[in-house]
Amino acid sequence: GEYLRITRRLAQAYENLRGNPKIEQLAKKIEHYQLLTESFWMIDAQVETIPDMKRFRDDVRGLYIVFVKNVLFLLFFAMLALPGYCINFPIVAIAKLVAIRGARTAL
Repeated sequence: GEYLRITRRLAQAYENLRGNPKIEQLAKKIEHYQLLTESFWMIDAQVETIPDMKRFRDDVRGLYIVFVKNVLFLLFFAMLALPGYCINFPIVAIAKLVAIRGARTAL
């Protein structure tokens, strides 16, 4: 309830101030920030973990570091999942074949 109320009030305030050039400039900066964080597979809370964010206004090296860290994290857990995938794949394949044959005979 509270979150929805705050969101509605913010939307109403934005509608009232839409023509203001400062608000338009701020909206563009926010949109750029959101696109930048999405392009690096980050959420807003992760930005705080990047040390000294002021230097990343012009230099996105730190964002690349977070991106590489996220990719390495993904690869690490993919390697951990690989043995389970190899062990369970034959069981899943056989179950799928049995299900397909059962569906054919049911028709």
